[in-house]
Amino acid sequence: MDDIVHVISRAQEMSLDDTYKRLEDVYYSLNDSIDRLTTRMDELKQEMDMIRRQNAIRSEASLDGLTRPSIDGGYEYLKKRLVTVKLLEDKLDEINFSQDLMREDFSQRLEDLDETTQARLGMHQHIINNF
Repeated sequence: MDDIVHVISRAQEMSLDDTYKRLEDVYYSLNDSIDRLTTRMDELKQEMDMIRRQNAIRSEASLDGLTRPSIDGGYEYLKKRLVTVKLLEDKLDEINFSQDLMREDFSQRLEDLDETTQARLGMHQHIINNF
């Protein structure tokens, strides 16, 4: 009888170990993805800030008389920069959306693993109680 309980107990431990390994596989891969996206998002924010500063410097230089203002040239340049900033902002939105989806997926996987673990534990408890 003790041997059977020991075998079942060991099976429970192995099942929990397996569950924790699966959880770590899910967590660390998602965490790495989120870290990469966060890093990329920070890089894009820095690039957007640099573009905004360059635009501010160019507009100040055009207005202070040091350079001859060209309405058409300045407009085209600013328009291109504005499009670039808009594209970067859209990319940031996509990254944020991806991060939200990954968090939801991770939460769902955690819930699934929890349900599986609880079911296995219940099954093993039932087997132990029958002995």
